Amino acid sequence: EFTGRKLRALRREIKQARTIHDSLFPATFEAADPIRFDYAYAPASDLGGDFLHVHRRGDGAVTMVLLDVTGHGLSAAMTVNRLVGEIERLHAERPDAGPGELLAGLNRYVHLTLARHSLLATAAAVLVDPERGAVRIANAGHPPVLRRRGDGGLDHFGATEPLLGALPPEEFGILEHEFELAPGETLFAYTDGAFEARDRTGRELGLDGFARLCGGSPPPSRWPSHLLGIVEGFEGPIRGDDVLVATLVWTGVGADRRTPATAHRGIRTFEKETVS
Repeated sequence: EFTGRKLRALRREIKQARTIHDSLFPATFEAADPIRFDYAYAPASDLGGDFLHVHRRGDGAVTMVLLDVTGHGLSAAMTVNRLVGEIERLHAERPDAGPGELLAGLNRYVHLTLARHSLLATAAAVLVDPERGAVRIANAGHPPVLRRRGDGGLDHFGATEPLLGALPPEEFGILEHEFELAPGETLFAYTDGAFEARDRTGRELGLDGFARLCGGSPPPSRWPSHLLGIVEGFEGPIRGDDVLVATLVWTGVGADRRTPATAHRGIRTFEKETVS
């Protein structure tokens, strides 16, 4: 009876922690917004190490940061909470910071405070401008961000730096992919649980398999929940990892494409890997 009471109390505390953790996730926005944002999330246990942060600047530009902390459960969720505070501090101190600068700041924090405890993270930061659909992406050891073009083909934008905490601050760069979206094109960001899912025979969905899902036609009304449903159906009831899928769509509403996007100082434009 004593053990049962303790277990029930622990379960209540974990449920409360899950409620607090989930409240940190951003709200989706669609409707008439020039940039539409949506996501779907399924942790492997009550608490997970995948997280999504979205920041809207005064000019309407949207910065999305996807995080995947090493490990699972309570320790990973606690690490996520620390990283969220650091992301918010970076945005408050440098409102116009680009994706590369954000990841450099996060790398410094992880390297100085978490790496000695064997806590590392991968991250992808995406900035979308509402006027021209200009995109900047920095990727620290994270799975490639995908762009679904109007013809259904996909472009891959992979890592520009290693995972957060692996390099000291002076060796971590601020390199970025840079390109423009056409109206209606979709960006996909996700964590490795989305493509490392295995079926009952041990067969892995794989990155190519997940990418094919993102290129499927006709497109669903909500990509994240659609993809999460397929991954969960592929994997079955026993989930091996957290799964987080997010999308950004530039609608072209209010677009001004008369002036071409200019290169940002200190930014290198990477060649993209294209798949059909």
